[in-house]
Amino acid sequence: FIYSAVLPVAIFGVSEVSIRFTSVVYGMLGILGTFLFARELFSNRWIGLFSALILAITPWHVHLSRVGFDVNLQSFFVPAMLWSFLRYVKTKSFVSFMVFCLLAVLGFWSYVAARISISVVILLSLCAYPHFLKNVLLKKKSVILTIVVMCVMMGFVYITMKNGSF
Repeated sequence: FIYSAVLPVAIFGVSEVSIRFTSVVYGMLGILGTFLFARELFSNRWIGLFSALILAITPWHVHLSRVGFDVNLQSFFVPAMLWSFLRYVKTKSFVSFMVFCLLAVLGFWSYVAARISISVVILLSLCAYPHFLKNVLLKKKSVILTIVVMCVMMGFVYITMKNGSF
């Protein structure tokens, strides 16, 4: 969260507004991510809009998206990650798979509890779509990419655990 606040701090200066601005942007992106995920999951625009509305008026989301909490990032990364995974499953687009990997890694590093929740979401997604394992992970390029991404993620986990900041 703190790294994503650098640009607003450069624009607005060191103030409450700059930190809250970052949080508000992630809160709005979370609503967009929820809409895209629900629309993709149910193939219905109205269900997507209703899901986004529910998130937008939930007191938890309103409170956390107005204050500079790290957990607010998860309301964006998890639905957007699941949306890109569903896009990949439906379209078989390599770009959707790369967006899924990028959002998973960014979500993994955005919040401490996400290191567990993102891993669980990925495992559940793989279990829900077993043909994903056959179609993607058995391809040579995807296997190499997955191994590289996992090694980088685990390397950072090892470094942060070694420094005691995990």
